[in-house]
Amino acid sequence: VSCDITISSGATLTIEPGVIVRFAQGTSLIADGILNILGTSSSHVSFGSLSPSPLPGDWGNVVLNGGGNVINYLDYNDATNGFTGANTYNTSFDGLNMVGTLSLTANGIDFTSSNNIDITNSSISVGGSYAVNLPSTSNSSVTHSTIAGGYSTAAIMMESSSNTTIDSNIISGNPYKGIYVYLSTNTSINYNTIDADWYGINANYNPNLVVNNNTINLHNISKKNNERGIVINYCAAAIVNGNNITGSQTNTYSRLIDNSNQENYQTGVTITNNTLTMGSIFDTTNCNFPTYVQDDNGYQSYPDYLRAISTRNPLQISGNSITIDFRSNSSAIHIKNSFDGSGLASDLQIISD
Repeated sequence: VSCDITISSGATLTIEPGVIVRFAQGTSLIADGILNILGTSSSHVSFGSLSPSPLPGDWGNVVLNGGGNVINYLDYNDATNGFTGANTYNTSFDGLNMVGTLSLTANGIDFTSSNNIDITNSSISVGGSYAVNLPSTSNSSVTHSTIAGGYSTAAIMMESSSNTTIDSNIISGNPYKGIYVYLSTNTSINYNTIDADWYGINANYNPNLVVNNNTINLHNISKKNNERGIVINYCAAAIVNGNNITGSQTNTYSRLIDNSNQENYQTGVTITNNTLTMGSIFDTTNCNFPTYVQDDNGYQSYPDYLRAISTRNPLQISGNSITIDFRSNSSAIHIKNSFDGSGLASDLQIISD
């Protein structure tokens, strides 16, 4: 490909299994019509640089501005950016492989004002702010995919994107946030494995949110305080069930499940059957806690105010297993403003060191 390719509205470009496409420097593929890439598990399609010595960012990227696209088993290499576009709809990715060869600022899949975007069985590892970003994109899903990288915003980000599913993904590489969903409704986040830096799942302002059976490990390398496993502030009727969360060892002011800003929301959350382990900061040699923890700004904070669960107006808290070391001003469960006497804590198992 020696110059830009544009698929006009109403037209379709189909690329058959096993086809290798090489792009000259700076060229892109822009689909205002339909792009069908029909690779198979045994015969991938390949996009990459025309250069005999390919470098990250050699060519532009693929832009999808229409609907009905099918991207199956594509190896996507050497580009400046991943897939971008607007008003994209009814588009599926299955078996996309976008790992390690793009420019250092590349994002993975970035569509805005779109709908019905389905990403499954894919591997994404890029150096930009996020692997998947779907703002104002409803009825979409990211499932059974592997996402690696230290993303500065989040590995998966959705804002104002309702009726979405994020299910059975593996997120690694210590992104700043694993999953970030904001101002959405009817979001389901289940069975993901997340190794993150500061926040595992950040899901504020999401009525009817369901967060079940995720495994989250926090490392807190960059901030050194205020880590969060699952955040569900202003999420009326949220359900948080069966998650396994392990905090870091630099955990001043940390919360593993947090909706402590839920004030004035009169429909509570349900927090059940979670296994929560606050990262131990106890000095076993000196049989004491450290005097302070130094954060990313150089401030020295006491390892205090640790809360495995911090919530306002809960509907039910039950069946959770909590392991926590704390120095002072800390608690396994901290409940604020429980309304109608409904902050239940039945069958609660607390394991304290």
